[in-house]
Amino acid sequence: HGSRRMMVEAESTFGIATEYPLLQSVRKHQEGLTRYREDALHTAEEAVSNREAHAREGKLGMIHVAVPVIVKDRIAGVFRCGDFFPGKPDDLTIAKISEKLSFLEFPQGELEEAVRNAPFFSSEKIAVITNLLEMLAQEISSYIEESAKEEKETEDADRFNYQGLITKNPIIIDIIRQIKLIGASDSSVIIYGESGTGKEVVNKLTHEH
Repeated sequence: HGSRRMMVEAESTFGIATEYPLLQSVRKHQEGLTRYREDALHTAEEAVSNREAHAREGKLGMIHVAVPVIVKDRIAGVFRCGDFFPGKPDDLTIAKISEKLSFLEFPQGELEEAVRNAPFFSSEKIAVITNLLEMLAQEISSYIEESAKEEKETEDADRFNYQGLITKNPIIIDIIRQIKLIGASDSSVIIYGESGTGKEVVNKLTHEH
């Protein structure tokens, strides 16, 4: 619901094509791949350093967005999105981007056409992408924390719940330890105690071992 609302407020819905022809050409070119990786890495490093979402235009003219996933004040990872160009594909913008990508050595006129067919996002849509990544990072963070909490509760329950005998009393826990030891031997056992103290439960557990 929140994602839909934000997309509508950003004028229209959108999609991200991650393998459009121009991007493929950049990744196949050694210099292009190096610059591309440097741009993505620097964006992620800024996000980690500032512990907040970071969007920047890289050396290739592409926008990169990175959002850290913070779990209990520790950075567990980074969500990254990008590979699109800012603004609108007008002649001035296309000329500027084509100059940055001139090392690709496209035949004359083909580079400009490739740039024109690449995805362009307005500043509003870039803000929406950043917000969506922040929401996703928060959801993942909450999920990891909840999962860790549930695992701990399960471990605690297993620790103090022994085949129906539930306790946190160290004396009873020691009795459970003794039951495990006695159950593995042929020794005779006398169980004594006042009425209602759990003699039948201990008797049952001992026989089961």
